[in-house]
Amino acid sequence: MLALLARFVVLGEPDDPDAITPLMDAAFRVMRPNPLDGLRPETRDWFELRDLRGSGLCWRVGDNGHLAVEQLDRDSAPRELYSLRTPDSEDFPFTAWAALLDRARRVLATATTDASLHDPAIRAALNRCTTGEGHTHLASLVEALRTADAAHPVLLRALAEPVSRAESCWAVEVLAGLPQGSLVKRWFGPSPLATARSWELRLTLATESRPADHDRILTSDVNDTLKQAGLGRAEIAGGMARQGADGSYVSVSTSVDVLIRDDLSHGLSLISQVLRRHNAADTAELHNASPPYDLIPIP
Repeated sequence: MLALLARFVVLGEPDDPDAITPLMDAAFRVMRPNPLDGLRPETRDWFELRDLRGSGLCWRVGDNGHLAVEQLDRDSAPRELYSLRTPDSEDFPFTAWAALLDRARRVLATATTDASLHDPAIRAALNRCTTGEGHTHLASLVEALRTADAAHPVLLRALAEPVSRAESCWAVEVLAGLPQGSLVKRWFGPSPLATARSWELRLTLATESRPADHDRILTSDVNDTLKQAGLGRAEIAGGMARQGADGSYVSVSTSVDVLIRDDLSHGLSLISQVLRRHNAADTAELHNASPPYDLIPIP
């Protein structure tokens, strides 16, 4: 469910990648299983799309009584807010969203106020599980909970048969009454997203007097080259055309959205190599995709 609901998330200043990343990795791993550990590509894609820290976000209660997000100065923000969850939105399911969260809070409140959770054996096991190596002590917690018949079945399953270590971490965090995300940070440590960097660029390709599929082939080559190096991706975003003397339209240029991750200079070097392979380096232009849209020299 987390992977499905994550499309409604907008990350602002208080949101901590250390607390978020392991849960999103686990959610996407359930949706698309593979044997690899570490940061999921889906998590990074999601994070880069939803991370609007430093973009002037403001959360407020709208006229409908529900919490919504808005951007105070969209024109000067480094990234623009795209969300249905704005105060004047008629499309976001505010009522259903609030009902879902309220039901989850009530279920967890009931599950964690059971008097049997005060059993000394359970408290001792929980204390061991809330350390940095707490995941190694889950078996004793499960045994104590089963002996006392104390845990909600969902929480017990998350501890005894978790789909991921992150799910067990969530269950321990809930039962121990810890602030959300605090144990995740303790169990998993710093997120690779905390220091990750990315650059959104716009590559303009001259297409006049070129074969019809020139831009598509070149963009595919840029995309494949960046992906193979683990440095990003590229895709066609649009184009410009002019009307010829006979009334037909002639393609003049194609715009390509380029994302470079972590190593800008290496990414630019790879783009330059692809452009030169296609004899397009002299006519192509590369700019930042956000204000002030600076021209970036192609190596």
